[in-house]
Amino acid sequence: MIPGPRRAALTADVLGAALTLTACGNLVTADVRGESALSLNEAGEVLLHVDTCDYRLNGVGVYEGREKLPGSEENVLMGELAADRSQNGRVTVNLQSLEPPWEATDPVAMRESDDLIYIVIPTPDRTVAGRDEAIPQVAATMTQLRALKPGEVLINEYSHERATELKNSDIIDEIGIPAEDLRAECPPG
Repeated sequence: MIPGPRRAALTADVLGAALTLTACGNLVTADVRGESALSLNEAGEVLLHVDTCDYRLNGVGVYEGREKLPGSEENVLMGELAADRSQNGRVTVNLQSLEPPWEATDPVAMRESDDLIYIVIPTPDRTVAGRDEAIPQVAATMTQLRALKPGEVLINEYSHERATELKNSDIIDEIGIPAEDLRAECPPG
């Protein structure tokens, strides 16, 4: 895990960038704010944890990873959720057993193997004037989520050290952190 000050600096660098490349090489021009994580509840259901900063969350898309996709084919949608009123601050969404204000516009389907990736993309309502808003996505397998210690959530972080070592700019680590440490470095609005 990246220690607090270094992680904060990394987050500030990412948030301050006007143009960013995602792990899959797509150009992102959005103002990315917040933090996302995944965990399992006692029943083994997937929970999405989001710190929205000043954005307001009103949707969640769940997609299959790229393990079975050729070339530039789009990731397969596994389900979509929508809130009847936008949420802000620290938000937790059960992706499988929905509670108000959340409802499934397309119920989330489970993957056929615990080792296949889920990509969970929180969607802001774009009500913060003058910004193309984005909240970071998070990806994991059920195997990774089951390996978390009690009270931990899984986050994704870019690993500069591993990227340099492997000469691959697309290295993202899945890291378990205490749930109370999930705090976004939110720039002033």
